[in-house]
Amino acid sequence: MKALPALCGGAFPYAPSVQNPKSKIQNDTRARTTCSRRHCLTVLSLLTLHLACSPGVTDAELARRVAAAHPAWQSYGEDIKAQLGAGPAAEWSGSLDAVRCDAESIRATFRVMGPWSGRTVAAPILMREPTGRVLQNRDASNDGGSVTYVFDRPSTLASDVPAWLEFRFPHGEGRVVLSDKGAWSATGQ
Repeated sequence: MKALPALCGGAFPYAPSVQNPKSKIQNDTRARTTCSRRHCLTVLSLLTLHLACSPGVTDAELARRVAAAHPAWQSYGEDIKAQLGAGPAAEWSGSLDAVRCDAESIRATFRVMGPWSGRTVAAPILMREPTGRVLQNRDASNDGGSVTYVFDRPSTLASDVPAWLEFRFPHGEGRVVLSDKGAWSATGQ
């Protein structure tokens, strides 16, 4: 009796056929294939277990990544995944609730769900004005899943209410048409 290599995690005896030399080769190949399959399954099982049990990105690390993030308008989705990490980017889920424009700033409020609703940091979003200028939020505050993003307004445009604004956020984008008073709401009020 022969044993398979120790790489397979133990000895699996097999009896080579004495009658036909071809059957010995077939038995060797069959035994090696079985060993390779078991080895691959073991490695895949351990990798799956490791990924399922390993903790995600810490809040401190996520805060560092958010502070360093500067996504571009054209490649926002890919930039967010690369700069925040694919896992945190995939966890973001939300929708635009309201926009308010005043002389100093534009505030966009999102209803955020999932893990991001309880975080102290907010994923960066982008806003584009009718002039084509793209801004990243300068600040964000989370109030129990209602995240308000703040964008600075240039002093040259402070008296004008933009006709519309576009937003890019993880897994989506939206365009809103502001009222004469500089407001928009998802409820229409």
